[in-house]
Amino acid sequence: RAFAERVTLTGPARLTALLREGPVVFEGAQGVLLDEWHGFHPYTTWSTTTFANALELLGGAGAVRLGVLRSHTPRHGPGPLVTEDRTLGVTERHNGTGPYPGPFRVGHFDAVAHRYALAVTGGADALALTHLDVPVSRMCVSYDIGELPVGTAGDLDGQARLTERLLRARPRYVDGVGDWPGAVEEALGVPVWLGSWGPTSADKRRVSCRVG
Repeated sequence: RAFAERVTLTGPARLTALLREGPVVFEGAQGVLLDEWHGFHPYTTWSTTTFANALELLGGAGAVRLGVLRSHTPRHGPGPLVTEDRTLGVTERHNGTGPYPGPFRVGHFDAVAHRYALAVTGGADALALTHLDVPVSRMCVSYDIGELPVGTAGDLDGQARLTERLLRARPRYVDGVGDWPGAVEEALGVPVWLGSWGPTSADKRRVSCRVG
């Protein structure tokens, strides 16, 4: 009720007007691996977290599809986290264990999971890579079970079977990663456009000139 009292419902004309004024940013509510149809069921959210909703609203208008990643892999609560490492020592002030989200877990950068996320979203034009100030240097480049197949949207039984496979998967790593933007570009095949080395706007800078 409090939210409803503070917002104004609008129609398509409002979005058209905003697009004429300048750039508009659509932000996903959750990560792609929690998507209702392509996430690791049943550890998912009941909404679409890919680019699909934004692209539908835009109705064919031009868009830059930007994927946002960290230099490590986080997860709240239960579910697959193949690269989990409880000795990693990464903590976050605004992410902790709570009664609703469950424990805050972290692992090494998981290129396999990110390649899967890119596949189910139809790809991204560029990436933003955050937490580059965190001292991590290990990247998972493959699993012992191979790459993750993209299933049919709506096949939750198939997604549950994928989850069971992931819970048994073992990561294969490369160590000593120093140039994170370069390593991520090579592992995922998408340019890293923006990098973040801290919490403020001054800590963000453009990495690649190949986009925009």
